[in-house]
Amino acid sequence: MALRDVAVLSGEELLLRFGASTPQQLIDLIVAAIRKGDDDEVAAIDGRLREVERLARRQGAGLPGGAPPGREG
Repeated sequence: MALRDVAVLSGEELLLRFGASTPQQLIDLIVAAIRKGDDDEVAAIDGRLREVERLARRQGAGLPGGAPPGREG
């Protein structure tokens, strides 16, 4: 996954394209942006990560560290 993917694709499209590894790939991009010192890039990727996490919970995918499917709240 590249920053361009985050800018162009929706959270749903990212999940379809990259599957279960989507959240980790977004976290890796956030780490790279932090190392570059680019706060705007961090914020953009973080927003997409939050969208992906919400979608995954709704779809019952359950992410590592998240609530099991059906137990979101």
